[in-house]
Amino acid sequence: MRAYLLLLKWQLLRYRKLIVLLAFIQLALGVGVIYGLSFLVPHITPQVALYFSTGAPTLNLILMGLTALPQDTAQARTSGRFDYVAALPVPRLAPMLADVTLWLLIQLPGTVLTLLIAWLRFGIALHIGVLVVPAVALVAITAAAVGYQRDRKSTRLNSSHITI
Repeated sequence: MRAYLLLLKWQLLRYRKLIVLLAFIQLALGVGVIYGLSFLVPHITPQVALYFSTGAPTLNLILMGLTALPQDTAQARTSGRFDYVAALPVPRLAPMLADVTLWLLIQLPGTVLTLLIAWLRFGIALHIGVLVVPAVALVAITAAAVGYQRDRKSTRLNSSHITI
C-alpha cells in the first residue's frame, strides 16, 4: 500500500502542470458527446437522454483506458521510466494501479461536470447509487488492462518489424 501511495504521489507531481488541461479535455469530450450526439437524434425521448447522459462519462472512461494509458506507457518505455519503475522494489501491480488512479482522478471533475451539463441539457434526474463507485472502478481498470495489453503487444519487436 505504501508503494502504491508513493507511486501515485510521484505521478501526481509529474503531471501537476497538466492536470487542469487534461481535466478540461475530458470535460470537452463529454460536452461534445452530449451535444454532438443530440444533433443526430431528431426527437430525444427521456430514455435516449438517459443513455446520452450516462454514456458520455462511460465513453470518457473507456477512451481514457484505451488511449491515454497506453500512450503514457509507450512514452515511459521510450524514456526509460518504465524500466526504472519496474526495477524498484514495489509490487508488480502498484505502478499500473497508480497510473489508473491518476487518470481516474484527472477524469473525475470532467465526469461530474459532464453529468451536470447533461442534467442542464436534458432536464432529467440522475439518481446516483452505491454501485456507481465499483462500476466506475471496474470500467476504468478493464479499459486500462486492455490498453496496457495493447501497448505491450505493439512495442514488442518481431521479425516483421526489422528491415535490413
